[in-house]
Amino acid sequence: MRTKKTLLFSLVLLCAFMLVNAQEALKFTVQGTCASYIQWHNYTDLNLVPYEIKKTNSTVVVDGVAEAAWNNANAKVIANVMHELNGGVLNLANFPQTEAYAKATFKALWTEDGVYMFVHVLDNNIVYQNPKFQWENDAIEFYFAKAVGEGKIQIIIPAMVGLKDPAFSAGPDFESGSATGSNPDYKVFGYDAANWDESTFKWAIKKTADGYDMEVYVDKDIATNGNSLTNYGLDKIFAGDINMDFAGTKKNTNTPSLFVREGTLGLLGSSTQEYANSNYYGLFKMVDSNTAVNEVNVVQFNAVYNPNNKEIKINSNEKVLISVYNIAGQVMPIAYNNETISVPKLKQGIYIIKAVGITGISMGTQKLVIY
Repeated sequence: MRTKKTLLFSLVLLCAFMLVNAQEALKFTVQGTCASYIQWHNYTDLNLVPYEIKKTNSTVVVDGVAEAAWNNANAKVIANVMHELNGGVLNLANFPQTEAYAKATFKALWTEDGVYMFVHVLDNNIVYQNPKFQWENDAIEFYFAKAVGEGKIQIIIPAMVGLKDPAFSAGPDFESGSATGSNPDYKVFGYDAANWDESTFKWAIKKTADGYDMEVYVDKDIATNGNSLTNYGLDKIFAGDINMDFAGTKKNTNTPSLFVREGTLGLLGSSTQEYANSNYYGLFKMVDSNTAVNEVNVVQFNAVYNPNNKEIKINSNEKVLISVYNIAGQVMPIAYNNETISVPKLKQGIYIIKAVGITGISMGTQKLVIY
């Protein structure tokens, strides 16, 4: 009997010891609730199941509009709360309460040259409040490294589209560029002027009815932090993460306020220390298309160039909006009237013609040679 009592007493002490240790390990309390899609987990239990980037053979134009190729990409919600076990209170009431405010879905595709990424953001309160620190605005952060714990590249692109804040210039409904956009405040944090240009890194942001769409291209050496020979290609893996910074408005006031260090959601990691090093990154793996036949570039229009009058004739079954890009992804100034594009000033070379229906649905892209 004494042995049983001793054993029972020992088990009680062990449970108490484990409970105390668990409380000490937690070191903070959680309050409030947040939207159902948001999740939190300890960064020491980082999920290293890679996000699989599918290969594409289609033409992808960086213009903030999703081509048919994006239908084949894996979609993943940016939903990990970025927080540390460093004491205090994790107030989930500071995070989005509904999908209408700060929910983002990420997609990626790869080619032999680089990685395309598309982020669809639901955000009914886009805020741009600090031109010096882009992470204190609504923004998307891109992190890349050869492997976890080995160097890092950090890029932050602020979401200024459609802004009506009188403290800053009213944002247009579309922005694109490499280092900056049209507004001097629109600087991309982490842009490497010495080694990058518009052929290796470009982005575009388009205002939507419920937020914004961001499309980004980085070449293989940006994605692998200069290690494309060993970490880029079919079945190869590199490290990184995609974060969404969301600014907001303080409750009961009209004052713009970022929920600093509690206003970030991540795709693969879960630690705010990602800005410092890559120990907290997840993994990206390049795979082939899972379909039997790779997706095709469905084109629902036809563009024909006439060198005699320097015009491009557009043939389509419905009305379309036309954009013309050079091979670097830059938008060319054109005049489109009555299904005809006059291009007397375009230099000889290869151009990409993109058509979008009046409902906003992509009708495909077509390469065209101006000669």
